[in-house]
Amino acid sequence: MKISPLKPLRMLRALMTKSAVIQLHIDDETRKKNPDWFRIITLKKQRLIIKDKIHKLRRSKNMLLIG
Repeated sequence: MKISPLKPLRMLRALMTKSAVIQLHIDDETRKKNPDWFRIITLKKQRLIIKDKIHKLRRSKNMLLIG
């Protein structure tokens, strides 16, 4: 079964969008007079997980182009 080259690009774009939205939430929470630090830490962890997925997807995409 052949994988469409657009699927990884769509996944990458979706992950990058999610990461940006989470960063906006982090920024909003940080600007509050009394920020919820537990929420900020949770959001940052979520963003790191997404960034890891982006890195893995980019690395696998590069391997497909080389191989």
